[in-house]
Amino acid sequence: MPGDPNRCREHARCCAEIARHATSREVREHFTSLEKSWLRLASEIETGQRLLDLIGEISRDLVPPAEAAE
Repeated sequence: MPGDPNRCREHARCCAEIARHATSREVREHFTSLEKSWLRLASEIETGQRLLDLIGEISRDLVPPAEAAE
């Protein structure tokens, strides 16, 4: 699955840093919103990865060993 949750968190940290140093409320709110979006994306990527792993495990359990070798 494409996407790296750690990179998303790095982007979130950058946005948080920019928000902390912003002089206007509008810029601060914008970068705080971006930070939250990056963190949400990181979480969604991890959830998707766990779901794909679970589906893979279930699929392996459902396929008899003889068919898996083919």
